[in-house]
Amino acid sequence: MELVINQKKVDIALEHEQTLGEVFSGVEEWLNKAGLFITEARLNGEAAIPLEERNEWERLPLDQVKMLEITAYTPQEFRAYTLSTLREYLLVMKSLVEKEDYANLRLLAEDFFSLREHLSYLLPEIFPAEGPSPLEKALKTSSLLTNTSLSSESKEEILGLVSALLVLIEDRIEELLSPLDHLRKTAQALSSELERLSEVSILLQTGKAVEARDIVLRFSEYLQRIIRLLGNLDRDTREQWEGLPALAQEINGFLTEVTQAYEDQDYVLVGDLFEYEIIPRMRRFLTFLLDR
Repeated sequence: MELVINQKKVDIALEHEQTLGEVFSGVEEWLNKAGLFITEARLNGEAAIPLEERNEWERLPLDQVKMLEITAYTPQEFRAYTLSTLREYLLVMKSLVEKEDYANLRLLAEDFFSLREHLSYLLPEIFPAEGPSPLEKALKTSSLLTNTSLSSESKEEILGLVSALLVLIEDRIEELLSPLDHLRKTAQALSSELERLSEVSILLQTGKAVEARDIVLRFSEYLQRIIRLLGNLDRDTREQWEGLPALAQEINGFLTEVTQAYEDQDYVLVGDLFEYEIIPRMRRFLTFLLDR
């Protein structure tokens, strides 16, 4: 039997295996230990076998298996692949809206709601686990699922939301494929903003709440991006940087306290949290990142 993984032939020494399921389980275990997960398998150069329905093929005798082709991704590569598929889907939706091809758009929109679980996993800040996303709201309120056309307002809204999603998806794909580069760039950008954090309390006390809020929001966005990028690193790098994700989450916890203090108008506490808790930890965090 010939084994091909990610289009490369792999030598395999069979011992007591007699069925496809036994071989597949062994290969899967070996790949998982290497941080890879099987996303597709093809038998004898034909159509992909249904991975989720092993009972249909796992008892197949090995003498009927000439070639087993496997595609395996790291978790990061798989998310990037899935996001790329979503990007193509949204490009089709955008094209159908622009062409006013409402019959096909309606069919596509119906499929969109069935993707909800995947969207919540890939883009939780846009597609929360509970409650509709802006695009879902727009599709429903446009009456697209029941009417034969869109109003000009609905068309403009849907196009705007889809375009914004496409930009976000492109950014997330780049983060997944080059997390270390993006992590360092974000750390450098955040480093240049760090001094401004110490000004937040004074700005709040002098009536410059909007300026203070902008500084905090920008810092929060940088921090959430860093946390996300740390999760995209490969296993070896994460092991080398043990403790860094926990430190980022610790800083994020103090940021939650800042939000509560801000709502309570306790501006002295806001200043103390930044000066004594967040900024010192952030300096350690950035020093570690930028010195690597």
